[in-house]
Amino acid sequence: TILLITLPLGWLVGGASGAMAAMAAGLLIFAGYEFCHCAQHLPFTPGIGWLRDIKKRHLAHHFHSEQGNYGITSGIWDRAFGTLYSQMKEVERSPTAFNLGYTGAERDTYPWVAELSETEDELTARRQRRRTA
Repeated sequence: TILLITLPLGWLVGGASGAMAAMAAGLLIFAGYEFCHCAQHLPFTPGIGWLRDIKKRHLAHHFHSEQGNYGITSGIWDRAFGTLYSQMKEVERSPTAFNLGYTGAERDTYPWVAELSETEDELTARRQRRRTA
């Protein structure tokens, strides 16, 4: 996707060298984005204040309400679209925040997804149930 966007735009602006410069810029921007996203999911507290703040909001997105705090590198778009919440008490806890709606009919339709995320104990219990059934 990065190449599909950056190469034609760069070519239009500056030919082959423009395409290469645009591609390099696109890859660097994406690498920065992925660094921030990875830092938000690793079990550590970032030393940089803004990264710590966006990690706090991103974790609230995953574990409190997935209806806001979408930003990975900043809260600009969340502010622009009204989806930013600074405190979890500002937004009601979503019943699907942790499982992203993977319950009931979805779980029955795609049981292999649940199996991929089972703990070792859950996997052992499921195997035992199969043997006795």
